[in-house]
This record gives sequence, structure tokens and C-alpha cells, in this order.
Amino acid sequence: MLNTVDIMSRLRTFGYDAIDEDIGLADYLARKCEQRICNYCNISLDDIPDSLVFEATDAVCAEFLKMKLLKGEIPHLDRVFQGIASIKEGDTQINYGGASTYATMLSELLDSMALTPAILNKYRRFVW
Repeated sequence: MLNTVDIMSRLRTFGYDAIDEDIGLADYLARKCEQRICNYCNISLDDIPDSLVFEATDAVCAEFLKMKLLKGEIPHLDRVFQGIASIKEGDTQINYGGASTYATMLSELLDSMALTPAILNKYRRFVW
């Protein structure tokens, strides 16, 4: 179901260029994600629907990047981004709100990419 090449391509969209050592971890996380889907949905590996491929790929990438984030292996973690709190058009006024770090923003994004019961419930089979 999950393809390591697709996972590596998706990681590049986040600005992370995988190295050869990352392939083993990505493959392990892909198999772990597939098993989670099978366990939650009560299906076999062959029965995983194709419509879950993108969701599962994102979940694997999120878990992979979280591990790298915790190990400090993601560059630019010290960057700070200013958010815009308000904009006034007459006499042009822009107020910048609180600052967010790259690590905080990345962590929030990765949390949103996880496989949740809301995503998996429509594929779930009940066992009697």
C-alpha cells in the first residue's frame, strides 16, 4: 500500500531532504501505520482502501518529522515568524501579533496530519 518513494517525495515538500539512513525509518513507520489502520478498521493489509493512501502517507511523514524534530535534526528551528494581528486600511496600519517559532508551527501542522478516528471510522468493520 504505502510506497517509500512517495513518502520521501512528500517529505521534500516540507523542505526535508531525506538521506539513505532515513529510508529504513520511513519504511518501518509505513508498516506501523498500515498495521494501525488494519487493527483499527478490523481489516487485512490487502483490504486497505486506496482512498487512505494519501492520509496514511501524511501520517507517516508527520510521525517521521516529529521524530526528527525531537532529535533536533530539522534545520531552521530557531526561525521566528511574526503573525499579523490586525490590518487597518485607512491611513494604512498593520499590527504584528505574537511571534511563532518554526518548531511550534511545524509541530501544529504535524499534529493536524495524524490519522484520527474521524478519518478511519468510515472504513471500519465491526467484528462480532
